Amino acid sequence: MSFSDRPSTLPFELVHEIVRASLDFVAVNRAPGLNTKPPWDSISSLSLTCKAIRRLVLRAWFCRLYTENPEDTTQLTRRIAQVEKAWVKYIHCVQMDRENSPCDFVTPWNFEGYCQLETVRLDWISPVTTSAGFDPFVNAPSTIVNFDLRGRYWPIPSTYSFIPRCLPFIRNLILYQQEVWCGLCFTVNEVELRKPISHRIQYDSGFGLPIHYAKVLEPLSFLDHVSIKIPVYDSGSISMSESSNYYMWSGECDSCQSLLLADRSFADGYVSRKQQGIIRLADGTEHRWKQPPSLRSVEWIFIPATADDARNLFHFGAEISGIGDNSSDSEREEDGHDVIATSSD
Repeated sequence: MSFSDRPSTLPFELVHEIVRASLDFVAVNRAPGLNTKPPWDSISSLSLTCKAIRRLVLRAWFCRLYTENPEDTTQLTRRIAQVEKAWVKYIHCVQMDRENSPCDFVTPWNFEGYCQLETVRLDWISPVTTSAGFDPFVNAPSTIVNFDLRGRYWPIPSTYSFIPRCLPFIRNLILYQQEVWCGLCFTVNEVELRKPISHRIQYDSGFGLPIHYAKVLEPLSFLDHVSIKIPVYDSGSISMSESSNYYMWSGECDSCQSLLLADRSFADGYVSRKQQGIIRLADGTEHRWKQPPSLRSVEWIFIPATADDARNLFHFGAEISGIGDNSSDSEREEDGHDVIATSSD
């Protein structure tokens, strides 16, 4: 290595900390489809210092990858030769509404070679509902332990069936959704509760999921924690808190709470069946369904909402910003994913 290639006379560890600090940022809980990384321009000049520092910057930058195009994960190292897939620990995928794309087919992201990947976030902002058999990811490594899913329309239980197929080793699951499945009437509804409304409800021993969600997620043998974040209206008929939660609420709609759970004998039987993992069908037959075997805790995070603003909490029409440096247009990729220019420095 020539003198000009050396990062500095400072200890290498200190240079590494300087680079890391330059890229430190607080991840804002932005709406689905928005990149939470800082713009490449904010650190592009640092990357031009010398080869050694550029490599440090690239490694820190590509610790997190933002992508709207499934081809990005396979083409990354071909487009930017200095980058290694093993650097990536967090991938933020955005399932865009692609004009003229078939409704029953979407190309999956290929995670082959991402041997250090730990967390995957998927913003499913396309209104197109793909079949329950669609897998958005393929070749996921066993290192992925966290999955964050946001914005999925109409969250019937089958929409989550891809998770055990694609990400069988996850330990933590986060779901941001506008509505939830009711285990009594088997429909999708907004959450309505009466004031005062608790900010958070937590269940232990694996209890707390809508029973049909638990059935779909049962194959996830390592799943330890589920967090569901959802807007709540104050127009409901039943109040609930961690200290007052007789019905052990887990997604039941307001209509079922006011019409069915008002009957104490019915409510007692229903709560007992929920605790045992038993679902009773309309014909009176009962089926026992299991939950994920390692699941220990389920939490519901309620976001206060009104009729005017609830649907804006997870805004889907936000502008997607491209990321680039001062390279020519011919050296850029399309707006919307992590873009930097290759360099021969």
